[in-house]
Amino acid sequence: MTTATPPPAPVRPPKAKPLFRFHPHTWTLWLMATPLLMGVALFFDFFPREGPPAFEAPGLTGDEPVFNLGFPLVTSLYAPNAGFRLGPLGWPVFLTQFLLYLAATGVVWAWRHSVKEEDS
Repeated sequence: MTTATPPPAPVRPPKAKPLFRFHPHTWTLWLMATPLLMGVALFFDFFPREGPPAFEAPGLTGDEPVFNLGFPLVTSLYAPNAGFRLGPLGWPVFLTQFLLYLAATGVVWAWRHSVKEEDS
């Protein structure tokens, strides 16, 4: 009596391993790092240096000392008699910082949701 050989098992392709797997808590580090980086950026945006104005602003004379705000780029001025004046580099610097913060927050959001999907 001959024994019938069982049908071959289906061949499944090997599952590819990811090149790099983030630790599950990596997103929490990013979640803590993004506000910290934003705080550092705000500190440097409003870092005061007293002296002559770094740029011409209406209502200010070159004789009065003002506070040049920003390091290393002066983004705004503060004079006690005239108030705050935004400089020519103010909006581009603030917009760039906002976009970087938004991108970092997007990375945190994407990692957080990808970890949730992998766990479920």
